[in-house]
Amino acid sequence: MIDTKDDLSGRQLSGLLRSKKDFLDFIDMEPVPGDVDNFTKVRALLLRFLRDDEPPAMPDKKKDSLKEWREYPWHEKLSWCKDYTHADSGMLEKMKLVNNFLVNLKDDDPSIPIKERSLLLFGNEHILDEISKSRLFLSGKMTLDTLRCYRTWLPIVHETFEPSLGRTIIIENRDTFFSFCKACGETSPSPYKHVIFSNGTSIYDSIAGIKDLPLDRKDIEFFGDVDALGMEIPIRLRDAVSGMDGLTVRIAEPFYDKAMELYEKCTYRIPAKKYKWRESHLKVLPERFQKLVKDLYLRSERIPQEIVNYVEIKKILAGMT
Repeated sequence: MIDTKDDLSGRQLSGLLRSKKDFLDFIDMEPVPGDVDNFTKVRALLLRFLRDDEPPAMPDKKKDSLKEWREYPWHEKLSWCKDYTHADSGMLEKMKLVNNFLVNLKDDDPSIPIKERSLLLFGNEHILDEISKSRLFLSGKMTLDTLRCYRTWLPIVHETFEPSLGRTIIIENRDTFFSFCKACGETSPSPYKHVIFSNGTSIYDSIAGIKDLPLDRKDIEFFGDVDALGMEIPIRLRDAVSGMDGLTVRIAEPFYDKAMELYEKCTYRIPAKKYKWRESHLKVLPERFQKLVKDLYLRSERIPQEIVNYVEIKKILAGMT
């Protein structure tokens, strides 16, 4: 049944029927018994609409937008815009601003951080970061280099120890980081040259800066909680450094060994936080750990890295020198 509220217009009714033939077929129908008034109102509205002939065609905004993309006088570095098939009017206005920037760009204009460039271009420090995730950048047609800007990362929080054996380790949590640094400072030579603070998942935004550290080895160790998130972090870090001159991330086995050993001796159990774990988390672990950790997950338990405290860290470091 078609509803005929007072604000229902003929044009709105046109959306219910696909063509004039549908209108005429409907008008020739007999009303449903008990619904004569409703039927009569609908038929009157349709007839009035038909007298006005077909409604005017709505403008094809996408077609007009594509035409403007093709006809705009693009800078030579943006000549590909004429054939850009995913165009829309909103992006067009942004690209005009980019075009104006390139027209006025000087050879000695410096490269600056992405948010600084975004603010100069669009009056908003976040827009360029959003655009950089669009098809324009993913296609490789436009780069941050074109716009004389670059991404930044959170500074890496770390301590460096010399003399050392040249190893590097990332520590997930704050207290263990402080204990680790204290123990390294009291051990000579220190097994670890660099001790980096992960600050949980914040390391994802700072790991790019690791290439600026004077690393003696290509393998970076990680020590964190034995839980779903603690296992997820080294997996993501391993992927993040895969293109950085052969760097790799692996877990710091002596510290996980000690964490497992100490937890098995505990009289208490620590419930796991609500974070979904996957079988892939086990892949960062040596085979001897995998069943133990899976059983831990299935019991909804976790091992905080703080179980390996300052005293235990000192013992492990002493065995490495």
